[in-house]
Formats: sequence, structure tokens, C-alpha cells
Amino acid sequence: MDDLRHDSNMGKPAKGRSPWPWVVLAIVLTPLLALIVAAVITLGGALQTWHTVQNLFAGRLVMRTEQPPVITQVRQLNRLETISFTIEKVIEGGQDQGNPLLNDLLGDRLLFIAHGSVIAGVDFSQLQPDDVVTQADGSVSLRLPPAQILSHALDSGQSRVYDRRVGLLTKGDPNLESQVREEADQEIVTAACQGGILTQAGANAQTQVRALLETMGVKQVTFLPARQASGTGCETPAATLLPVRRIVS
Repeated sequence: MDDLRHDSNMGKPAKGRSPWPWVVLAIVLTPLLALIVAAVITLGGALQTWHTVQNLFAGRLVMRTEQPPVITQVRQLNRLETISFTIEKVIEGGQDQGNPLLNDLLGDRLLFIAHGSVIAGVDFSQLQPDDVVTQADGSVSLRLPPAQILSHALDSGQSRVYDRRVGLLTKGDPNLESQVREEADQEIVTAACQGGILTQAGANAQTQVRALLETMGVKQVTFLPARQASGTGCETPAATLLPVRRIVS
């Protein structure tokens, strides 16, 4: 009987398995395999992308500098810097109420130590065609432009507020320090002008230009008197509205 039952089961067709699991697996694996192949082919791009993602989740700032720089302006500099002055000056500025008691209540005073530099020289773009005369014997007569202040600036690292006193009934002027700094910047220029920076700048310019022309084979250089100077940077500035008192030079 068992043999007959077994023979009868063998005669029936076997029930087939469903193909859907394989279809779903293929749908899932195909894009994954494509991504793996693309990553292998472009390994550098994949690594860069991975590092970018790491930086993003790590919270680090990412700087990308692949874009080429663009030069927006080209200027030819014709200035000859011949001397630099380094100046330190102590300046006091603020509101003076004219009364010691009122100053204690409403006054606002600031003591500022200014440290800066002033550079002077000549600007050769101001040369005129008749400022250079070449003689038959090879000598040259030259009229240099007048010396002028070329640049000046406070050193923010060494300039500082030494003391600030504010009255009991006032919060003080929030713009006082910036106003004193502006005054200090002009004061270092004034100090340099009073120290003769333009005279020394003009003399140094003649020395440097003479040496340059001699290396070019010029045997004799004569300097003509400079034209009347204007816009040298040492003109007397307009009176400031800020009640500032210069303490120490």
C-alpha cells in the first residue's frame, strides 16, 4: 500500500515556487550595484563627497577655493617712498563741563595712547615733459615733484585706551573713542610734518634718483627747484569739533 501511495504522488506535478522574491531582490540590488560601480570608477569624487558629508555632520567649516580669482583692477604705482616716521602721542579727549563737580557727575574723558607711522616720498606721475632736460654733454637737469605724505595709519596693535572716566550721572558717549582715534590719526601726521618729514623725503628722493641715473651712465645730475607744492598732506587741517587736548608728544 505504501508503495502504491508513493507511486501515485510521483505522478502528480510538483508545485512551483513564487518568482516575486527574486524580482524584488533584483530591483533593490541593481541600483546599489550601479552606485558601487560608479564609486569605483570615480573614486576621487566619491572620497571627496564622503569627506564633505563627514565635515557636514562633524560641524566643521568647509572652505572651497577651486574658483579662479578675478583681477578687477590693475594700477601702475609711480610713487617713491623715501622716509617713514614712527610716532607715539598721548591724547586726551572728552566733554569738559567747566566745573570739577559737574565733570564728576556729567563728564566723559578718555586718555588715548596713539602709535602710528607716516610715510612720505614723491609721486612721479606728476612729472611734466619739461621737468627732464638732457644736455649735449650727457648731463641731466631734473625737477622732481614736491615731496608729499603718501600714507599714514595708526597701529591698532599698539594704540590703546589708557584711561576712561565717565561721570556718575551719564553713560558716556559711545562714539568718543572713534572720534579720538580720528583725531589721533591726524595728530601723528601733524607731528611728522612738524618734524620735517617732507624736507627729508625730498632730500632722500634726490639721493636715490641720482644713484639710479648714475648706474645708467649719466655723469652729472642737476636738480632744479621743485614747483610750488600743493596737496602735500601737511596743510593745516580744519579745526575739529571734538574737544580734544594733546597731552604728550
